[in-house]
Amino acid sequence: MTRSIGNQGHRKYQHWTVPLDAAAALGFAALSALACCGWLVIQWLSLALYAVGGAAAFRVLIRYEVEILLALGGEQLVAARLARDQIGRLVNVALGALAIALGALRLLWEFRRSSVLGAYPLYVVFVHRQQILLVALGLALALRVAGPLVARRQSATSECCVPERGKAASMGVQRFVTEGDYEEASTSLSHGH
Repeated sequence: MTRSIGNQGHRKYQHWTVPLDAAAALGFAALSALACCGWLVIQWLSLALYAVGGAAAFRVLIRYEVEILLALGGEQLVAARLARDQIGRLVNVALGALAIALGALRLLWEFRRSSVLGAYPLYVVFVHRQQILLVALGLALALRVAGPLVARRQSATSECCVPERGKAASMGVQRFVTEGDYEEASTSLSHGH
């Protein structure tokens, strides 16, 4: 009884998962548009962001990049908690952890640039953080699309055999109840014959 009440409370907030994911995707895309000298896709994102928000959009994103990254990371972790499927949960946790790590790296750059400049891998990640966000967002969207398709295909494949197995097992139990044939019933339950 307690478990079902807890699940009802959890289900009550699951309709927030998709809006949280959509807001995070828009935020990651906007932050990716900061890398205006990067890839062609990011140049198009920059043009789109400039068309929507003008130069002020870039100033806000640059000024509040740490806060935006940390907020998006927290938002993804909340979405992971509310996600219904395992793939969605893992994708949200990965995106949230990435956003928080990049926010922490940007914060480290603000206070101790020598730490980032002294560690070459950190410096490379710092320089390409918008491109990393864009690649992570693309992979996450691909996994979101592929996950339900794979799950649907697996369930369709497994459903074709389940009714026959269940029917055979129930026939074995029925024989045990009506005829007292214990060996036949146990064999049917264990092997599905």
